[in-house]
Amino acid sequence: MRGIKAPLVFDDPVTSLDYRRLDEVAARIQNLAETHQVIVLTHNIMFASALISVRQNKRLRAKIYEVRDGGETKGILAPDVEPRLDSPADLAKRINTKLQEIPSAEPIVQDALIKETYDLIRAWCEAFVEQELLQNVTQRYRKNIMMTRLSRIDTSRLDAAVAVIEPLFDRACERMTGHAHAAEYMSTKPTVGELREDWEKAQAARAAYIA
Repeated sequence: MRGIKAPLVFDDPVTSLDYRRLDEVAARIQNLAETHQVIVLTHNIMFASALISVRQNKRLRAKIYEVRDGGETKGILAPDVEPRLDSPADLAKRINTKLQEIPSAEPIVQDALIKETYDLIRAWCEAFVEQELLQNVTQRYRKNIMMTRLSRIDTSRLDAAVAVIEPLFDRACERMTGHAHAAEYMSTKPTVGELREDWEKAQAARAAYIA
């Protein structure tokens, strides 16, 4: 409080608060983290998710630990156990890397890489819808609806984005590695050209929405 840059420790700061306050508390803690070392202890996965989300936006340095039970040894601190919260931009980088690998691969490897890329495209569709189309009104790791973010949704561009993303998501589900395929798709394989075309349409839809 006197301007001293001493570390600040918060022990479950959202205990007894309702879920509407999670983002508010996370944002204030992250503001403090710009000038102080901050240590936060929490059992609340939704609050941890809010802290991670704000941290990613601000590009702050952070280390995440989980307290684990190692059988006879209790209270083991495991580093780097951050829940994966992929953004559309992060997934796009991974998709583009796969697309660069495919042309030089053997045919059977190409088939596998194409399926893996559709796995990523499916995840990209989910992240784009959750984080950008619907402005995090609903989020994984959270059980509440952020009604205050409804006004951020650009409804004038929503239909055009949905017209591209919905059929793309369906195609990704048909072609990805983790789903059983309908009988009519068992003997057909998506080509590299089809994959590139799908991805180009997806990127164009996102660019048009966030422009």
